[in-house]
Amino acid sequence: MQQEKIIETKTCRHCGISFDITDKDLEFYEKVSPVFGGVKYTIPSPTLCPDCRQQRRLSFRNERKLYKRKCDLTGKDIISIYAPDKQYKVYEQSEWWSDKWDPMDYWRDFDFSRGFFEQYGELMKDVPRLSLWGFGNENCEYTNLLANSHNCYYTISGVDLDDVHHSFWIARCKDIVNSTRCFDSSGLYNCIDCHDCHASRGLFRCSDCSDSAYLHDCIGCTHCIACVWLRNASYYIGNKKYDPQDYAKKLATLSDKDMKELYEEVYSNKAVPCLWIYNCDSCVWDQLVNSQGSIKCFDSDAIEKCKYLTFGLIMNNCMDVDYDSETRYALEEIVGYQLYQVIWVNYCS
Repeated sequence: MQQEKIIETKTCRHCGISFDITDKDLEFYEKVSPVFGGVKYTIPSPTLCPDCRQQRRLSFRNERKLYKRKCDLTGKDIISIYAPDKQYKVYEQSEWWSDKWDPMDYWRDFDFSRGFFEQYGELMKDVPRLSLWGFGNENCEYTNLLANSHNCYYTISGVDLDDVHHSFWIARCKDIVNSTRCFDSSGLYNCIDCHDCHASRGLFRCSDCSDSAYLHDCIGCTHCIACVWLRNASYYIGNKKYDPQDYAKKLATLSDKDMKELYEEVYSNKAVPCLWIYNCDSCVWDQLVNSQGSIKCFDSDAIEKCKYLTFGLIMNNCMDVDYDSETRYALEEIVGYQLYQVIWVNYCS
């Protein structure tokens, strides 16, 4: 990784900690600075530290607290990400997408004698907002950020789901409960970071596993209980091999509590990596896959030359961004898709 040169050390005006501005930071701000009428308006270095900048971005994203309130167009009871005491106008999804209102009716001239944020705040309160983010769903009223899904309840961020409940960041799955970041899977309970897993519970960072319980970082395993770091294994309990008949007998004696305790015992005696980074070059921090030259990034796949990024997919040259995919040259942005050369945007594509 190319060494960055510290140009300035600043004090965060919100929390008071020190943070560095590097030469690469300044180069990036120069690249994304907007040009109007042939004049470039150079973005100054931030006055908030990276953590406070992220907290400011996330303050605009309520994804999982859902409220009962009235639709401001019809007066009907709806579920919304906006509490009933908030001053925003909120329309139920089908009403928001309908032709019953025209967003162009809310235009206004900019008053140069008043501050920008004052007028922008007034516009935000006046233009109707979407009650929930979702499309192509059936019987999924109590969900958010869902698409093409059926019979889901309190599931946030998902696509192509059937009968998924109390879960987050799920795709192409069926019959999932209490799970996070699971893909192409079915019949899972209480699982995290799983791909192509089925009929299992208590899996963590597993792929292609089935008929198992309480596994950590296992691949291609079936009929395994309380195991860590197994590959292409079958009929294991506590990382010990059994024949199918003895496995069935042993399994019959184990309660769920026994399985959890055995898993903790096995896990505590195994060396595990300090970070989860796969197929990456010159990257830090954690939960990174197929990425290059990115620092202080988390939970991302196929990112390049990014900094202070979380939940990114196929991103290039982005800084201070959360929940985005297929975007290039973005700064201070949250929730986007296929964006280019953007700064300070929210829920855009």
